[in-house]
Amino acid sequence: CPSCRRIVIGHALRNDFKVLMLSHPKNLVRDTALFGPFKEQGALGPRQRKLKVLAEEILGLKIQTGEHNPAEDALAALRLYKLHQGEFEREARREQNRNAARSGKKRK
Repeated sequence: CPSCRRIVIGHALRNDFKVLMLSHPKNLVRDTALFGPFKEQGALGPRQRKLKVLAEEILGLKIQTGEHNPAEDALAALRLYKLHQGEFEREARREQNRNAARSGKKRK
């Protein structure tokens, strides 16, 4: 399927996929909620941060101040991804290599 080769970018996408009853190949998902450098260290380990907080701290944007605006959220997640795209892609390649090693196949 052509859309199965596209990268999906967003924040806490698992929730959206669940509600929409959709799935997408994990290696083609870039989720700002799961991105290591965006997490904060909590008492029990790394914790996901809210998109509203990330947008304000990293982008200087105030979002989610009134009525929910999914387009505003999507744009903030996309801007966060683009700002750190190289790191996102390196992290995705490392994960893909770990998965390939587990299954006995090494990818470059």
